[in-house]
Amino acid sequence: MKNILLTLIACTITGIGKLSAQTYDPIAYRLEMGGEDVFNALASIVVLVIVLLFIISMVRQLFDNRIKNKIIDKGVSDSQISAILQSNSGDGNYVNLKWAMLLTGLGIGLTIIYYTLPLGIHSLAILCFSIAISFFAYHYLLQKKR
Repeated sequence: MKNILLTLIACTITGIGKLSAQTYDPIAYRLEMGGEDVFNALASIVVLVIVLLFIISMVRQLFDNRIKNKIIDKGVSDSQISAILQSNSGDGNYVNLKWAMLLTGLGIGLTIIYYTLPLGIHSLAILCFSIAISFFAYHYLLQKKR
């Protein structure tokens, strides 16, 4: 699973480099590349990684559910089922909520960045704060549920 993820990230990085190249001379492109180009490339990589991690977690939950259903259908004893199906963390039920809040915070941050042009270091600060606020909101909801 890690090899697939690393391969996808490497392909994405090389693909972004090829798509964003406007000249055939790599040295001239490096000299022309400004802060906005770097920000756009890094932001697209971060968003892509977050979306890929979301997809991987959803697929993992789907396969875990299938395994649980097959174990129950086989008629394994209750003690063995409880030993196999023990979850490592108590927050596993709220994974979808976490990702929804994270992507919502990311969307709000990107919207704020769009309306506070020009892009710069403040854009990264806005993005970091919006993601941090979404994680704090998730933490607060978990504490409230308990």
